[in-house]
Amino acid sequence: MIDRVPKLRSRAAYVKEKMKNEIIDNLNYAHTEGIDKPEITNWKWPY
Repeated sequence: MIDRVPKLRSRAAYVKEKMKNEIIDNLNYAHTEGIDKPEITNWKWPY
């Protein structure tokens, strides 16, 4: 959505970068430990 809405591109670039970094961090953790991070494994829908 950030890429498709022109007004969001410049305002939300940091959010997009943070999301990419989280994905990379989680993939590295899973590769090293063999499982997902606890905050991912134990996550529950709050509603």
